[in-house]
Formats: sequence, C-alpha cells, structure tokens
Amino acid sequence: MRAAPAFGRERAWARAYRLAQGSLVCMGRHTLTGAVCATGRQFEDWSADYRLFSKERFDLDGIFGTIRRDILDMIDQDAPLVAAMDDTGLKKTGTKIPGVAYRRDPMSPPFRPNFIRAVRALQISACVPMGEGASPAKTVPIDFINAPTPKKPRKPDEEKIREYNAAKKQLNLSRQGFLRIAKLRESLDADPKGKDRPLWITADGSFTNGTVLKNLPERTTFIGRIRSDAKLFLPPPPHRSNKRGRKIWYGERALAPEQLQNDPSVPWERVKVFAAGKTHETKIKTVGPLLWRKAGPNLPIRLIV
Repeated sequence: MRAAPAFGRERAWARAYRLAQGSLVCMGRHTLTGAVCATGRQFEDWSADYRLFSKERFDLDGIFGTIRRDILDMIDQDAPLVAAMDDTGLKKTGTKIPGVAYRRDPMSPPFRPNFIRAVRALQISACVPMGEGASPAKTVPIDFINAPTPKKPRKPDEEKIREYNAAKKQLNLSRQGFLRIAKLRESLDADPKGKDRPLWITADGSFTNGTVLKNLPERTTFIGRIRSDAKLFLPPPPHRSNKRGRKIWYGERALAPEQLQNDPSVPWERVKVFAAGKTHETKIKTVGPLLWRKAGPNLPIRLIV
C-alpha cells in the first residue's frame, strides 16, 4: 500500500501557519495562489489549502478576547479603554465573491471619485498609549466583522423588494456599529479587569447619529463629529410637578459649533495634544451639557470646537 503524501497528513494549524508565511513573502498580489506558490507547493494538490479557507474555522471572539485581555494588562487600571471604530473596504477582483460590490475608493482625489470592487468590513481598534500624558498611541485591532450591503434585485418583484428593504435595515452600518459597541461592552463586563472600566469609542460623522447614540450601553462615551450648523439646545428648566401642560424636554437654543467658534464672548482654552510625531499646543472651546435631538433628551453631550 502506498503511503499517504506528506501534504495530506498536514494538520490544519500547520497548513495555516505555512500559508501565513507564504502570504508574507510572496511577490505581487497576496492571494492564496501566491501563498501556495511561495511555499513551493505549486505542483502539489491545492484542494486542502482552499478547503481551509472555505469555512469559518476560527472563533474570532475568542481570538480578539485574548487580545483585549492583554491590552487591559498594558493600560492603567483606572484608565478607560479608548477604541476607534470605522469601516474599511477590502479590494476584490472576483465578481462572485459574497458581499462584493462597487464602492467609493477612499484613496481617490476629492475632485475625481473613483470606484473599486470591494467587500465592506467593520473594525474596532484599541488605542494603547506609549507614554504618559500627551503621547503617541498604538492601535491594535480588537474586533473585525464582515459588513456587506444587500444586493438590490434587478427585476421589480414586490416580494424581493420587501426582502431587500428588510435586509437593508438589518445590515445597516450604523446598526452594525452599535451592536459591536454593545458586544465590546459586554465582553469588558465579563472580564474582572474591565467590569468597571469606562469605554470611550471614537468614530467619524457617519456613525454620529441617533441609531448609535440612542443605543449606547452603560459606562460608554462616544466621541464623534457633527455638522458645523448642528441644532443644539440647553437643558430644560426644572419641571414643577404642580405645573400643568406637556413636559419640556429641550431648553433654549444653544450656539451651533460654527457660531461657538466665532463667538468672542466664549474664551479659548489651551490644551496639549500629540500629533504628527510631536506634542502641540492647540486652542479649543468647549460647552456642556447640551442636548441634541438626534441623541435624544436623555443623553447630554459636550461640544468641543
């Protein structure tokens, strides 16, 4: 009886380690074919290598959970866990890859938006400070999920259109964002080192909306960007129980961010920040607490210009 070839007896973890090495040293596009050829297996049977990537064999929550626990050991016990959330596009060339679609290329110039075929993913990275005070920080991924958009039906079928609209709401990027924030908060509460630790999440303006802000978990602070003409309000006056009429949720109109920036009556404050390789002293204006209708009357915000 002939002995089984060596590549047939190779374990899954050894095969994954070999392909990971091949993807680092292969020339050109870092594809699975390139990784196989870089490891000298171009004349062997590739079916086992492709089968390794055909199913989800790894527990992502378990892998990222180990990374999160290591990060909690690297920061001070009283310091909050600061994380950044954003979506990214993974370039693809195949037309039948699940979730692939034409998306705007973020590297294209502003005067000429280009399109690429890519798969959308949502990533959260923890910021690990490298020193005391205003210092650089290293971002380490602690969460990564596939966040595709549903495919719009070509034919005007009412049933398919209803399914498409339902999938659109289910796979909305803002909805995926607050679900991952809640998952991160849940994982911190399950860890003795992160149970009482505050969570600070920073994101761009696409996540600064009512879907995310109204669903923030406890002990979580969201730092986002809003429009320069956003309509903000002061907290309402104390409600008297003997006063008849509808309860007032919002007070008087507050200054918009652009108005606050140009208002000479509000003084500038100087703070130190680290950017572009060194510490800078910059000026800011801050007002709070304020209320924003998109965030609701129960979530006070602080405006920083």
